[in-house]
Amino acid sequence: MARWAQWLRSVWPGRGQAVAAAYVRTFAGDDGKRVLADLAVYCHAARSSFVAGDPQHTAFNEGARDAFNHIRAMAGLSWADIAGLIEEEHHVRHRSEPARTDRNTPGNGGAQPVDHPSGW
Repeated sequence: MARWAQWLRSVWPGRGQAVAAAYVRTFAGDDGKRVLADLAVYCHAARSSFVAGDPQHTAFNEGARDAFNHIRAMAGLSWADIAGLIEEEHHVRHRSEPARTDRNTPGNGGAQPVDHPSGW
């Protein structure tokens, strides 16, 4: 049995399937896929989370990766799906958005949007 399925049964007895279906619905549309691509980059999903000489920062990054892996599994997406989303968003961003210069560091509460298209 998959780790996420065991987790669902233990945390949401009797409602696990409904929760799993909610993840799939949430991330199935274009906006959900765009959010997943952003989270994949922010959470170090496709790259090492190791920070030489800084075990606390490494642990922080690994926590983000674990949360993303949970969301990915619950949404029923493979790593190939995620790689495709990241690639697609990369092309869209370079055509229409300014470059981001944010950093994912524990000291500042995570990445801060720079020149966010919505203006926030």
